[in-house]
Formats: sequence, structure tokens, C-alpha cells
Amino acid sequence: RRIVDLVNIDLGDGKIAQRKVRTYIYKAIGSSGIGDNGGYADGNIDISNSNVNFFNGSAHSNNNFIVNSNSLINIDTDLEAVNNYNKHWTSTVNVAGTIYASNYPPAATEIQMPAVDFNSTSTDSLYNRADIVMSESDFSNLMNANQNLTINDDIVYVTGDVELKGAQSITISNGLLVAERDFVVGFKSNWGSRSGPSSLHINHATGTPSGVFAGRHVNIYEHTDTIKVKGVIYANDLMNVKNLNSGSVDFDVVGGLVARKLSITGCTDDVNITHNTEILESAFQSASSSPTIIVEHWEEEY
Repeated sequence: RRIVDLVNIDLGDGKIAQRKVRTYIYKAIGSSGIGDNGGYADGNIDISNSNVNFFNGSAHSNNNFIVNSNSLINIDTDLEAVNNYNKHWTSTVNVAGTIYASNYPPAATEIQMPAVDFNSTSTDSLYNRADIVMSESDFSNLMNANQNLTINDDIVYVTGDVELKGAQSITISNGLLVAERDFVVGFKSNWGSRSGPSSLHINHATGTPSGVFAGRHVNIYEHTDTIKVKGVIYANDLMNVKNLNSGSVDFDVVGGLVARKLSITGCTDDVNITHNTEILESAFQSASSSPTIIVEHWEEEY
């Protein structure tokens, strides 16, 4: 639900400032809530110069679905946009099902983004359910000391950013890695004496949440070797997959990508996203009772 609040602030000497705050309030409902969509964005899905496959399901945008130049997109079921679907003439989009958009009526029906309670006081929040809570610096030191790091805990919560760089590899046996802020892979090739692309491997056990949840952004860049995930990659804001074009990147997510906005740019190596209902529902069951408030915009007028 969108709420706009107007607050008058007395500046003295007869002057008044008005602050306008526009927010969204979300409440999770105990299941994935996004139907058969392996790729979901509450805003735009924007794909440029990339090869993207949506297997075993659909792809959904609550705003515009944009395919820019020189892209090849395959969707096993439906392409869904609440507003418009726009495709550049140099791109090819193969949709096995139906295109739903305002300019390909009927338009898709809006789907509320699944809410995730990161750090409220609720006992159901990821912070309070975590097996281990670590600071950003402590988790960075753990990776630095373990280039091939294996995590066996159900939920590891990091109170800051998580960045994989310098040929770092993380394997999550069966569980969630939660970054309270940003999750980044492959922005940097070097880290101290180390150099090379980084990798992420996540396994899944039935009924157990698995994947990566970020309170802000998920960024996956060119210095990436492997993204092999059986789980959900979730960004509370922007998810950006960019410049995977070395010819050898293995990007394979079974579960889904869920973000406020989803951007895939310059990925000539295939980006494969396979919808899996059980994995999605297992991932989002942890947020079944907690509200989330997102401040979309605020401004002051004098």
C-alpha cells in the first residue's frame, strides 16, 4: 500500500517548510506470492546486450519490461508487464506463452513484492533467527582467511555489506546468507595477494530457506566465475547483473531472482534463471508475519 504523508515544519519568522514522504507498506503472506515467475521486479525489468533464459516459468515486471539492443531472451511461459513491453529491433525475444502488457493487452496484473523482515524486533526477523550474526569487517576477515569458504549454518546475517573479490569462493551448504546492506560479487579482481574471478555456490534442502538476501542492492560484475545457486537471490532495491562476457561464466539460478528493479546488462554469457516453486516458498516463509516499510521518496518545500 502506498502512503503519502505531508508534514509542516515551523521554521520561525512566519516561514513553513513542508516535507512530503512517500512510502510503501508491505506485509508478507507466507508464500512466495509471485506465481510462476522466476524473474520478478516490482519496478522495471531492463535487459541490454544480454542472453537471458527464463526456464520453467514466466518473467514479471510491475512496471515496464524493456529489452534493449542486441539481446536474446527466451521465456518458457509468459512475459508479463503491468505497463509496457518495449523491444529494440535488434533483439530477439522468444515467448512460449503469452505477452501481457498495456501495449499488448490485456496488461498483467500487479503482484505485490514479497516482503522480508531483515532486522525488526520480531522473533521472526532474519536478524533474530540467524545462527550467526557478524559485522561487515568480521565477515570480510573470515573470507580473507578462507579463500574457499564453506558455510554450514542455516542463516548467517551480516550487519553491513558482503563483497566477494580476489578469487573468493563461498559455498553455502543449505541456507541463507543475509547482507543487511549490499551483496557484491566480482566488482574487483584483486584483493591483497589474491587475484581472479569469484564464485558463489548455494545448495538447497527441501523446506529450508536458501539463497542470498540483501537489504539494499545485489551487484554481480565481470570478475565473476560461477553463480550456481539453488535458492532465491533477493534485493530490496536494485539487482544489477553486468558484463558477464568472458565466455566462461556459469550463471545458473534455480529458484528465482526477486528485486525492486532488475537490470541485466552486457551479459553475452548466458544468464539462466529457472523457476522453482518450492524453493521460492521456502525462502519467503521466514517473513510470514512481519511488515516492512520502504521509503520510496521524500522532499522538502520551503
